[in-house]
Amino acid sequence: MSAIFIPCLRVMIRFNARNAKWGMVRRKETSNETLSMVERFLMSGIFFVNRCMAFLAVPLLIATGCVAAGDDAGGPNRKAGDIRVGGPCSYKSYDGKARITRIVKTEDSRRQAALMGGPGYEGYGIWFRFVPKAKLDVDGWPADALDREQALTLQNGWRPGPRFLMKYHLAAGNEYPCSLKIIETGTCTPIVFNFETIDTDDYFESRR
Repeated sequence: MSAIFIPCLRVMIRFNARNAKWGMVRRKETSNETLSMVERFLMSGIFFVNRCMAFLAVPLLIATGCVAAGDDAGGPNRKAGDIRVGGPCSYKSYDGKARITRIVKTEDSRRQAALMGGPGYEGYGIWFRFVPKAKLDVDGWPADALDREQALTLQNGWRPGPRFLMKYHLAAGNEYPCSLKIIETGTCTPIVFNFETIDTDDYFESRR
């Protein structure tokens, strides 16, 4: 589809530019003389056509971008059941648990209370380790990531506050059902942790 839209758009732009150039030249030539009725009609018609071309070019350009994006997202290599996060990416999922290793207030978690547009409360730094249900057959950077603590934050990066800890019973040493998703294709977030019983999209503490 984009192969059809783009050439049409180019023709419209060239036609519009050529008409505008002719109109400017003609106005300059007739600046000191009275235009005839026919010339007035032609120039007003060109002005109208130019405006129509401008209005048509915008939706046509948007349609071209949408078609191109749709073609990329539904390419021949797309498989049913792929997990998509922010684009045409696929992940492999591993079941396990998240074990909380520590919950402490840090300088960053305290500072968020004073941020303009922030949550309005001091948060807690929460760290966990992923414990897979079965041994993971991974190496390289995914294995390195699993060897260190991971931060548990809300989806927008805010640190949870005291009421969040109470609501979801978060405490050091507790374990929670969790799945690890490691990217296989694409350029999205390389590692994603999904918590079954902890809603990291729950911003109830910031509501006033």
